[in-house]
Amino acid sequence: NLVPTCGTCNQDFKKDNDILADGSAFYPFAAVPEIKLEIDCDAYPAMGNFDDRGTWAIKLELANADASAVPKMKAWNRVYAIKRRLEDAVKEYSEEWMSQVCDDHQGVVERDDFLIMIKSAKTRARIRAERRVEAGQIVKAAFYDFMLTKADNAFLESFRILRNRSYT
Repeated sequence: NLVPTCGTCNQDFKKDNDILADGSAFYPFAAVPEIKLEIDCDAYPAMGNFDDRGTWAIKLELANADASAVPKMKAWNRVYAIKRRLEDAVKEYSEEWMSQVCDDHQGVVERDDFLIMIKSAKTRARIRAERRVEAGQIVKAAFYDFMLTKADNAFLESFRILRNRSYT
């Protein structure tokens, strides 16, 4: 084990994966290349079925082309199952993230206001991701971006309608 990792990453994800299998071991706390994260939904969660959290797809790539970083990114994903972990995070936290959008708003939320609130939540998550204030903010910001640009209208509206039911 030449690369130091936290206990969770080492025991739950790395397990016995060989970090040197492709000769791409690296020190993760050195200069971290900027990554681009996009989320898409292959199958939306079934409404009314709490066990169905949908099927999510993560696109993870370097923000700027860097041939020397590509093998490191592949090794990072191979050893620590990064894409799967991010997909699992979206499944687990997407409802919570959407409920946080309106946390500071009292009363019924109209559609235009809801979109503005999502944009604001996305901005806050991006700032926190850049500052590394809170873990998981990059995926949260990417999720809000998905909701604003790609989400099925019915899926997006379901969060607003469900939230408004508590105020009517």
